Amino acid sequence: MKTQIEVKLKGKKITESYNKDRPIAYELEFEVPYDQNGIYYQLSGGTAPVFRTINQEVGESMVLGAKYMITIEPVTKEAVV
Repeated sequence: MKTQIEVKLKGKKITESYNKDRPIAYELEFEVPYDQNGIYYQLSGGTAPVFRTINQEVGESMVLGAKYMITIEPVTKEAVV
C-alpha cells in the first residue's frame, strides 16, 4: 500500500557546517498547493512537510515554485499492518 501527495516547493535553505568533513545540508519546505477544490488539498489537512537532505545533487535540482509528487510506501512487508 502507498500514498501520494502533490506538493509545491515553498522554500529551500542551504546550510554549511563549520566542520569541513560534513557536507552541505538542504532544508526543503513544501506546501500543498492552495486549491480548495483539489483532492490533495482536501485530503491533506494542511500538510506542509519539511525534508532535509545531504544529497547535494537533489538539493541543487529542486526549483522553488515547482510541483513535486511525494510517494510514501513501505520498504518491507513488516511495515504493512
